[in-house]
Amino acid sequence: MALGMGKQLSIATVSLYGREHLAYASERVLARFPDLNLKITIGLAEQQVALIHEGRVDLGFVSGTVDTQNLHSTNVGRGRLVALVPEGSSHVEDNLLELAKLDPGTSMINMSPRGAIGHIVNEALARHGIASDERIVSHSLDVLPFLAKQFNRLTIVDIFTARSVVLSGMRIVPIRPALTFEVNMLSSAPVRNGTVAWHFFRAMKQALQNEEV
Repeated sequence: MALGMGKQLSIATVSLYGREHLAYASERVLARFPDLNLKITIGLAEQQVALIHEGRVDLGFVSGTVDTQNLHSTNVGRGRLVALVPEGSSHVEDNLLELAKLDPGTSMINMSPRGAIGHIVNEALARHGIASDERIVSHSLDVLPFLAKQFNRLTIVDIFTARSVVLSGMRIVPIRPALTFEVNMLSSAPVRNGTVAWHFFRAMKQALQNEEV
């Protein structure tokens, strides 16, 4: 059976898109295909690649470029990175965090460079001579805002994670230079126009473009 043409669609995504974006796309697709059975899994990029190869997942959603192991990759959109900073932080001027103006000794809560977003952040900091504080390094974006609040430090996360939590005493500010990342969809083959998989891809693309989502 061709990809995305059956009555079941299995989706895997990193947790980053497992909140508003996945919910938005699921609602749109199920409204169009009410008899569809939708199966959802949260997993790292490498886990998604394995599940697609095993035939257990139809579509995977990841950040940045990953080792697809001959899977098909389709760009869905882009995301941007922002800073989460304590209120009154001296690092912020005119509601902007300029990496070039950060002191090399600035204490931050950082993401591990293992993933695509962590790699982008760590490379940007290194270009501006900012050494990563290796005492606290997170392998998950989800915990960074809470660590930053608890230790009263700044951190850099994606806009989706930043918007998903409301933490008193912390605020979201843009970064200069701007840091962005790609959002890609993985599949065993290109999705055919008009299939359920294609409609899910289109709904995820719209969700990423929708500033209200």
